Amino acid sequence: MTTDKYIITNHLQEILDKKQIPLEDFVKYATAFGLSRAVVYKIAADAHYSMKETISHKLGLLLDVSHDELITWSPNMKIYLDDDLRGFSPSRLKVLSDEMSSAGVDLQYQVYSRNGAMNVTTRYAQNRRMYLDGNFRIDTNGLPELWLISFDVINNRMDTTPTELRSFQYQLLRRVVNFAEKVGIYRINYFVTRTNSSQHKNMCVSVEETMQICKELGFKKSTRCSSDRFQLHFVKTLLSYKRQRYSVNYVSMDN
Repeated sequence: MTTDKYIITNHLQEILDKKQIPLEDFVKYATAFGLSRAVVYKIAADAHYSMKETISHKLGLLLDVSHDELITWSPNMKIYLDDDLRGFSPSRLKVLSDEMSSAGVDLQYQVYSRNGAMNVTTRYAQNRRMYLDGNFRIDTNGLPELWLISFDVINNRMDTTPTELRSFQYQLLRRVVNFAEKVGIYRINYFVTRTNSSQHKNMCVSVEETMQICKELGFKKSTRCSSDRFQLHFVKTLLSYKRQRYSVNYVSMDN
């Protein structure tokens, strides 16, 4: 079953195979429990068969498995507009997800504005010790630029130390830089909101620490977009473009 945002998969046949239960035997058992013989066969044959919650509940009871073992949900990447490869396309989101997963972070995305912007947060954020809450945009009017409109690390625990928060934000931002390099982003624009000490205490990395992280990762304070008393604007240029016939060669500017 596929919804606007998710692909729903049932693992009935996998579970039967794992438990070494012949499908025919299970069908007899299920029909005695009030399930339709034809429906059970269809569910086993089609991992994306659309079934009612009452049916999945009965199957879970019969198999002695949890609902999450029987049914899984995964993002429906087709909603991210496959035809616009310059924005947050499925292939680019996979690169970002792979980068973040190397840091043990599983992201979820809400893409909008014709694939050019998205809200980003850590999956199951409220259950995490720390999580990312951000807004990313890609501007393709000229050379592609990534804009980090917000990139906040939020603390959910009283015993989290400033060092842990700083390390987490550094790791996340470094992986965003890696992502941008891999997908051919020309420049990253990173906006840092100025907050007073009472606002950021035990919640997110201080402005001073964020500025130091930017420096360590090669960001520079912007000269083309002036900072103000509410925001600081940092940029990191990743690539220079040299056109040769039909291709574009990328050369790192950081080395």
